[in-house]
Amino acid sequence: MAGSPHKLRIIGIRVMLAIFAVVGSLLIAAGSAEAAAYYNLMIASVNGWTLYNQQHNNWCWAGSAQIGIQRIKGTSPSQCDIVKFTKSSPDCLDGTNLLSGLTRTFTNWGVPSSYSASPLTFPTASSLNSNGGGALSQIDWTKGGAHVTTIIGSTSQGTVTVYNIQTQSVSSYATMPWATYSSGSSALFSGTYKLSVFIGVSK
Repeated sequence: MAGSPHKLRIIGIRVMLAIFAVVGSLLIAAGSAEAAAYYNLMIASVNGWTLYNQQHNNWCWAGSAQIGIQRIKGTSPSQCDIVKFTKSSPDCLDGTNLLSGLTRTFTNWGVPSSYSASPLTFPTASSLNSNGGGALSQIDWTKGGAHVTTIIGSTSQGTVTVYNIQTQSVSSYATMPWATYSSGSSALFSGTYKLSVFIGVSK
């Protein structure tokens, strides 16, 4: 015996509401996960530096710039804003960038900076750190490609604290002799490298 049209309509409405509830909960969960991935970038506070993860695979330069701005100004733009300004783009697309291009970016956010086409030296790193700043030091991988590291501390004993920015939760930092970092064989990194160019930031 077929049900009445009224009962069928009620059942149909209940089914649709159940579907909407499931879809809505999935969208909320997805949105929460995306928000968490975007906003929960800070991993630690070390030597007065707020350390962030990079938001995309090739944004070591943007994440490092964010760290530098935060250190000097006490606040920072998002990595997306840094990418859009540096690349003069309306979009936040993943991609690499020359370290020299960040001088204009730092100036835009009121951070004094100086670019050098020569590798960073310990006296320079130590001077920058003692004056409340630091250095974004590029390393060139032996296998090809490059990565931006941040020198967030140094001591009179010749050690430096180096931050290896990565995505998600695999970023790490370590204090080591300058000779270990500059030799291109620090265990903080997954491959061998040589020091390249750098940008110093200061107060």
